[in-house]
Amino acid sequence: MSVTSEPDRPALDARVVGQRIKHERQERGLTLAQLAEAAGSSAPHLSQVENGRREPTLRLLGAVASGLGVPVEQLLRPDPPSQRAALELALERAQADPLYAALTLPPLRPTARLPTVVLEHLVGLYEELRRKSERVVATPEEARAANRELRADMRARDNYFADIERLAAETLEAGGYPGTGALTQRVLLDIAAHCDFSLRYVKDLPPSTRSVAVSGSPAIVTRTSSAVPFGAGIGPSTLVTSVRPVILPTVSVAALVAAAWSSGPDRDVMSTFSTAGLSNFAWS
Repeated sequence: MSVTSEPDRPALDARVVGQRIKHERQERGLTLAQLAEAAGSSAPHLSQVENGRREPTLRLLGAVASGLGVPVEQLLRPDPPSQRAALELALERAQADPLYAALTLPPLRPTARLPTVVLEHLVGLYEELRRKSERVVATPEEARAANRELRADMRARDNYFADIERLAAETLEAGGYPGTGALTQRVLLDIAAHCDFSLRYVKDLPPSTRSVAVSGSPAIVTRTSSAVPFGAGIGPSTLVTSVRPVILPTVSVAALVAAAWSSGPDRDVMSTFSTAGLSNFAWS
């Protein structure tokens, strides 16, 4: 004899049940008092059920279904009865999330006077906030596991990534690199410009800070101390720090990120960072 089990059913959500009762009641033009009388209950009690504050008993569900003229199963369906109801439920769940609560916004009740388009915007903003939060969060264990995986991939490839080599060659060519010898500051600045970066020289960065990449500008801010002569025609006639260790890390990461995103969502962005970036830029 074979025994088969029923598939797991989603847990009953009192809020969805309440939404379905309210939806069916309003579809039939019934007031709370009228439906409560037909179900042998009270309007305040039924109002709490519709708002998801109280779970209805099976007896009450049967009486409500009878008063509405629908099968009980229709009131127990797990999906909200309308798009509007789904948005109201999503907003309620969003506001219960600590991530949303950290915004310290006043509570918002999705009353009938709140336009649906506003609900769509609020829920959409929350979902984007949640998506970005989940994307950047990683435990130390996850980070170590990712590093182990990346190191294994690097060894398997003998630390050679054809896409990165091609990107490095294209970027070097765009900066006017002749193909041999060390990178000059002229070529470095041209490479930075090719990646849409500019250099800003300031005197008041903290002593431990060599440079700061400003993503909104975009710009690379660096100090003017420990200066070396700056080539004529490259910028203001001033003494500036050597820009080799300042520009290379920033433009390398920027170029790699741009290439990874442009290649589509299936690209493993982290594998792009598993090598030394544009390591074939001459450092000697």
